[in-house]
Amino acid sequence: MHTVLILVLVGVPALAWWIQLIVLARVVRAVPRLVDLPLEERAAWPRVSVILTACNEEASLEEAVRARLTETYPALELILIEDRSTDGTPAIADRLAAADPRLKVVHITELPEGWLGKLHALHRGAALATGEWPLFSDADVSARDGVLRRVVAHCERRGLDHCVVLPRFSPVSPLLDGLLSVFARMAALSMRIWAIEDPRSKVAVGAGAFNLVRSSALARTPGFEWLKMEVADDLALGQMLKAHGARQSVLNGVGLVELVFVRRLSDALRSSERATWTAMANFRLSRLVAMATVVLWTELGPLAALLAGPGSLAFWLGLAGLAPMIAASVLVNRWCGRALGPLLLLPVAQIVSAYAMLRAGVLGRLRRGIRWRGTFYPEAQLRAGRRIQL
Repeated sequence: MHTVLILVLVGVPALAWWIQLIVLARVVRAVPRLVDLPLEERAAWPRVSVILTACNEEASLEEAVRARLTETYPALELILIEDRSTDGTPAIADRLAAADPRLKVVHITELPEGWLGKLHALHRGAALATGEWPLFSDADVSARDGVLRRVVAHCERRGLDHCVVLPRFSPVSPLLDGLLSVFARMAALSMRIWAIEDPRSKVAVGAGAFNLVRSSALARTPGFEWLKMEVADDLALGQMLKAHGARQSVLNGVGLVELVFVRRLSDALRSSERATWTAMANFRLSRLVAMATVVLWTELGPLAALLAGPGSLAFWLGLAGLAPMIAASVLVNRWCGRALGPLLLLPVAQIVSAYAMLRAGVLGRLRRGIRWRGTFYPEAQLRAGRRIQL
């Protein structure tokens, strides 16, 4: 009985880490690097409408938008939708627009009933876009010159309708960087990313940092009005596009596309409230309790087993799990363009990750809804507007 218990408590997590390593290796092979795509020269380029949404982004808005304005793509339109910001974002946006006629700023002062703020901002931007290729992106995302030419040429060459670029998360602090490494690994494991380009597969992708969509493909869908209460808007957009025949692709943007995902641990915890309680938990605290338990068990099981000391079965099983744990974590960090040092805090990051799940579940249950971008959304509304399929 003792041996069986050890096999369950330690052997299963060790096996889970080996499976993670195999899956992650396949993910890394399946996603091309944007920096490796050719920088083509063409006589004519289709018009691209870059639609940026911003809410209280004064810390990073100017630098990110100025980086966009250095883009030499010849047929470019920039639309910045400023959504009810309460900091210096509106003034910064207006100053940038006054200095460059390619940038158009729209200020949203009121949110219509039945809309999430970001979805409404995306909807407004899509209505104003005149390009053949709308690019939906957050305003704090920095993209280097040449990104659009690489991605548009990739889409035109392969007949794609939707291309997602995964950004590099800028380093902030060792703990947050370790936490983001856990997040990146979990995200990579959450879908069969190698099946995204298969039109027969239902696997779809989306990323709020960079969603380039062919306008004719978006026109075949019900549009953002159908998604207007979907919290996981980026993935839901990808699922909606693919369900209506869009051909998709995903690229690794390390080296060319970057953003500061969160600046403080408190921001990370607040950010996790939104999708964790809705998309991950389906508004069920019990599901998050189970998920947090599994995370702690599988993530920390091999490390805890080492405390049994050399010579024990638990110790050797722990070592068998530690090898793929290190390999998988290093593989993901290199793939994401991240330093390896923060991986030393991996056990702490894993505990924080489980805590974030539980915190989001408790707050969601107590509030019966979520607070996002300064607005409270009741659970009943969110349930009725849910579109994502997990």
